[in-house]
Amino acid sequence: ITVSGVFPNPASTSAALEYEITGELKEAKIIISNVLGSSLGEYKLTRDAHKVQFNTAEFAPGIYFYTLSVDGK
Repeated sequence: ITVSGVFPNPASTSAALEYEITGELKEAKIIISNVLGSSLGEYKLTRDAHKVQFNTAEFAPGIYFYTLSVDGK
């Protein structure tokens, strides 16, 4: 999987993450977390979508991280 990054950055109402799945895998997802490590959402990645959209309007101002999980790792 190749992840292009999140845009726009910073985001006020929404952000998108572009990706491409090129290898074999069972499951892939993006997990959004705050600086304390609390998960704010999980988004399943599919081979045909190439982009996942996040609603950031509900997030408090701050810094957030994304984690790519592939086949549970």
